Amino acid sequence: MEQKEQGLAEAFAWCYETYYSRIFAYVWARVRERDLAEELVAETFAQAYAKFHTLRDPQAVLGWLLAIARNLVAAHYRRQVRERGGIQALIGVTLREGDEESPSYLAEQKEIHELLAEEISRLSPREQEVLRLKFEVGLKSSEISRLLGIKETTVRVMTFRALAKLRRSLAQHYISVISSP
Repeated sequence: MEQKEQGLAEAFAWCYETYYSRIFAYVWARVRERDLAEELVAETFAQAYAKFHTLRDPQAVLGWLLAIARNLVAAHYRRQVRERGGIQALIGVTLREGDEESPSYLAEQKEIHELLAEEISRLSPREQEVLRLKFEVGLKSSEISRLLGIKETTVRVMTFRALAKLRRSLAQHYISVISSP
């Protein structure tokens, strides 16, 4: 029995070393606060460790870890909404602390970030999730397919269509800005 526990501990250590940076990237992209991201990632791995012996398919470990992380991030935001009194608590743009860029550059970057966030929020929740997994976490279409339980071709089509929607809406915005007096 002790040998089995040792094998599980070694396998979990390998998973931690292999997937920590991807789980951190996923969580950080959603919370944009380093300390909070580290806390949520630590909790992700703590929960995973407690249930590691129940994992049936070692090939699914990344998807399993991402699902735990996604649930923890969602729980964090639900708790934040309850504590701060409404969805307005979640809206805002955080610029990097100590950014030495010029005020006009920062204003422009903030405007672009807000516009992009607004356009992304108009996508379906499924499209948003696919784009986050693809571009913020760096998963391949096949990995996203397994994680979300959809066909790989569906992931590719969703990615293509979501990006096309974003391009069109951003182009329309900039055309209207340029053509206004």
